[in-house]
Formats: sequence, structure tokens, C-alpha cells
Amino acid sequence: MTFVAIVPFRNDSAGIRRANAEAVLNWLSGLGISVLLSEHSAQPDSELIVPDGVRRIHTPSSEAFNKAQACNAGFKNTTEDAIALVDADTVMNSRVFIAALKRVAAKDEVIRPFGSLTDLTVTETEKYLTTQELPVSADTQRDDRRSGDVIPMCGGIVILTRERYFSVGGFDERFRGWGGEDDAFGYALARSGATIMIVKAEPAYHLWHDRNMIARATHPHYRNNVALSRWWHSAPAEELNKQIESAQLMLTPGWPARN
Repeated sequence: MTFVAIVPFRNDSAGIRRANAEAVLNWLSGLGISVLLSEHSAQPDSELIVPDGVRRIHTPSSEAFNKAQACNAGFKNTTEDAIALVDADTVMNSRVFIAALKRVAAKDEVIRPFGSLTDLTVTETEKYLTTQELPVSADTQRDDRRSGDVIPMCGGIVILTRERYFSVGGFDERFRGWGGEDDAFGYALARSGATIMIVKAEPAYHLWHDRNMIARATHPHYRNNVALSRWWHSAPAEELNKQIESAQLMLTPGWPARN
């Protein structure tokens, strides 16, 4: 079995997300697996330093960041059997991560390889960027919930087989900006009958960047994102299957990418 990590990415004006993405790519590139950076932005980030061996693709867009498009573009540009979708600001224990990849490859499960997500402080993040050493103890753990922000099954890091990704049509590209696409993908996988597992005893670590929850929840696409997420949760099976069949066409090599 072959393994790949797909990292969806767009930089911010301050360059903080660039620094975090470089740290995530450095971590993944040392694990002996394929790594692909899938950038969704108006222009590729010319200042981003990508480690040797990491592939890089770019989906040009002047619209809000679309993680769904970035993940699907990554899928179409890889061929590996097992896929880890890794946010460009999330890291964890390498041994646990690789073990989850191997388990997915063997058992066709969908695995979130962590049970709690520790929000690192600015100081802790700066230390990690310098040393790549994970904290010994956690100062603040979301443990699936923080100020109303719930960690979805497919948020942060999620691992699944290539066939399972394709079976639900990948991520729904109708989502725009922040919110809902991870929830919808999780609902789609659950409704497909996938065996889903969370490694509850293991933490992951969220590298610091500005998180303006008010701005996120008031952007012009947010209400539509919420409605789409609910649709994936409760839509009749016939409607769901039609959407999946249409999306699967877009995941087929050679199909034009949606702009």
C-alpha cells in the first residue's frame, strides 16, 4: 500500500499561515510518505519554502479559500492507496500518525488519529517552528469543543482510503470560505456505511494564528455553508446519490476543474 498526505493551503497577509504550513510540510516530509501541497489562491505564494520531495499544485481563484477544491485537486493529482488530509496548521505524534495510516490501509476505516486538539500559544508555536518538538503537556485542550467551535470528524487530520474518498464524491465544492465542509464530508462518509474511528487517547496540536470567530461566522457564504452541511446530514438518499455521482465525475482524471 502507498500513502500520501494532502495539505490544503492559502497564506494570510501576515505570513503566519505560511510559517505554520512550512512546519507541517517539514514534519510530513520526514515520515517517508508522499506529500502534496494543494494551494488555492489568486497566485502561488512565492515566499513559501517547500521541502525537497514535496509536490506542489495550485488552483487559481480570487474567491474565498475553498478547502474542498484544494482537497479534491490534491486527490486528482495523486494515486496513492491511503490518503491523509492534513490542515496546514495541525501536527501530532509521528508514530501515532503512521500507525493510523497503516491501519486505514489494512482495514478500510476512516480514522481521525487524535481525540483532543491543543491550541498552542504564540510562544509554544514559535518554539515548535524552531525545534519541531511537540509540547510535553497541554495548556489548553479543546477536547472536541471550544467556545462553540466543534472539531468535526474530518477536521484537522483525517485518514481514509482512496476508494472511500471517491465513493462519496470527495469534498463538496459548493462550500465557500470557512465552515461546514469538514462536517459535510464526515456526514457523507458516515452515511456511506464507513467504519469511523477516533483515536481518543492521542492529542494533536493546532499552531497559533488569528482566529476571529465572529468574522468567520458572518462572512457572506456562512449561512449557505450551514445549510449545505445540514443537507448532507439529512437529505434523502436519492438526492444524496445524485450529488455524489455528479461529484465523482469531477474527481475523474481529465475532468475540467471547477473555478
